[in-house]
Amino acid sequence: MAIKTFTMGETLTAADTNTYLANAGWNYITSGALSSAVNFVGCFSATYTNYRVVCTIDSHSGGAANIFAFPLSGTTPNTTAANYKSSGAEQPYGGGSAFTVFGNDGASAGWSVGRLAGDGSSAIFYSEFLNPFASARTFYKSEYVDGGYSGRLGGLLTVTTSYDGIRFTGPTMTGTVTIYGYRKA
Repeated sequence: MAIKTFTMGETLTAADTNTYLANAGWNYITSGALSSAVNFVGCFSATYTNYRVVCTIDSHSGGAANIFAFPLSGTTPNTTAANYKSSGAEQPYGGGSAFTVFGNDGASAGWSVGRLAGDGSSAIFYSEFLNPFASARTFYKSEYVDGGYSGRLGGLLTVTTSYDGIRFTGPTMTGTVTIYGYRKA
């Protein structure tokens, strides 16, 4: 739909408002409970090019751990380590050591999208996935905050496969994952 341009003195109607609200920046796609491994099958499609995923973790089973994301073709995750490139930086709270910078150049499968402190506390992360459904490289970036650290991560897949879903893995966790599509103009 074309974007309507208003002129001075023109009335903004309820129908116009509803149209703009329905076509807001992020459109809800799906949400679900988080556990040690959860698939969101069919959440990526030609409707959107880019996606935002918000994950709120209420608690997890002790020990410091990473949360990983794997793109899915149907229910099959891409588990070929050589396909993944990523890097990131994190810093502990309280002015501790300087940022820790790290990278993964095909050393393991999956993208690290968040980190969990060793105390089992809550955490939150959001990730953006760019081009997952297109037959092009898929890129991601993620920011997280947990009980002891905050950080930023990013990377890409070196293959040009079309993916229609995503899997999140980590320790036993409770929380919620919500997936949005970025509205196209």
